[in-house]
Amino acid sequence: MYCHGISLFLLYAFVIVGNVISDNHPTVSRRISRKIHECSFDVCGGHSAHYKLVHVTAVNINDMNDTIHYIWSTIYLPSIIITHVMQPTKLNVNWTAIYESEKSNKFDGLSFTPTVLSTSGLTISRLFPYSDRDDDIKMKDSESDILSSFKWHLRNITEDVSKIVFEGQSSTYKQSSLIFELEATKGDRHGSYLPYNHVNGNMTQFNFTMIGLPVNPKDSRRYAVEILAFRGKNTTCTRHCDVTDKMYRYIDDEHSPGIFKSYSLLIPLPSSTDLSPSRVYQTHISWKPVAYNDVERNLKHQVFTYEYSSMASYSQDDNLTRVLKPKSIGNFFIDEVEYYGLNITMGLPEDGFYKGYMSWTALVGAGIPQSETVSDLIWIIIAAGLGSPVVVILFSLFIILIRSGGLIHNENYEPIQ
Repeated sequence: MYCHGISLFLLYAFVIVGNVISDNHPTVSRRISRKIHECSFDVCGGHSAHYKLVHVTAVNINDMNDTIHYIWSTIYLPSIIITHVMQPTKLNVNWTAIYESEKSNKFDGLSFTPTVLSTSGLTISRLFPYSDRDDDIKMKDSESDILSSFKWHLRNITEDVSKIVFEGQSSTYKQSSLIFELEATKGDRHGSYLPYNHVNGNMTQFNFTMIGLPVNPKDSRRYAVEILAFRGKNTTCTRHCDVTDKMYRYIDDEHSPGIFKSYSLLIPLPSSTDLSPSRVYQTHISWKPVAYNDVERNLKHQVFTYEYSSMASYSQDDNLTRVLKPKSIGNFFIDEVEYYGLNITMGLPEDGFYKGYMSWTALVGAGIPQSETVSDLIWIIIAAGLGSPVVVILFSLFIILIRSGGLIHNENYEPIQ
């Protein structure tokens, strides 16, 4: 009975400690709504199918003023814009200005009312074929970008308003397609498919999938994805202003077997005294270093990603940026844009190189990245595994002490004379 009581106590203690360690992020549940904006034929003519954007709002169910706005778009390039506001805010879309921006080089087609304090996001900017002759997944040089040859359209308008799917097709690569699949997360949970990302109510999760791109085993072909994190020029920041890349390690691979780390780009944003001082004013782009080379996601088809984080920073006015910086929907919100580039390659040595399919999953969110923590189930298993041996050891020590006389005070007094 005593042993059983000690076991229960140890089990309870482990679960309580685990919950304290795990509960390092406040959870927010949000209500998701979606509106699809389309350019009319009168404005965009035969190109109207390519001029669509999706506006998603994620409203805190306990505070209607606490809203995250996401803009999902493939106008020019696949992009995600995120802004977190604490007051009712409206998105304004001027399709004439957006469509004519190619000629005018003016980007004033999108705005919020009232004006938001900060806007940031992610653009998938280029897709490079490269030859991996050493079979080490590293991109030493590359061919020209092929992403710009793809035209995008909405492939699937799901009934679930938290999701959308874009597809890119190319007249040059007729057997190829690119899929940009997005989901606004509603609360604290793990994803429904590998790599089972830990998400909260402040994120968009996306998959970028490359299907049927040219395959050439003779030249060891792989593909590298360039992403650009962007934000408005941060003129109000005085401390910790630089975008940084950070790796997080954890001890639990319950949800992503064999993966004990994740990566994030942390993008500080301007803050204001009229907003909550407890909020973290930053955007993060986060991912686990894995991708999948088959539509069936499992360990057999899991490969690793390799990040080249030069973290080069470019202002919109830099001459260099005029060559390197592609246009994205982010230009319409931000007058002075700062970009931060990162190249990502995917594969394993001796995996046969790119074989016609590769898919990568990442997150774009407001605040701090959601960490992987040890679940209650794992704490229970640990407690059960450690509890029984501890009880046996304590019981054995108790018996030894009794038999050795350590707990029996049998003192022999001399008789009183």
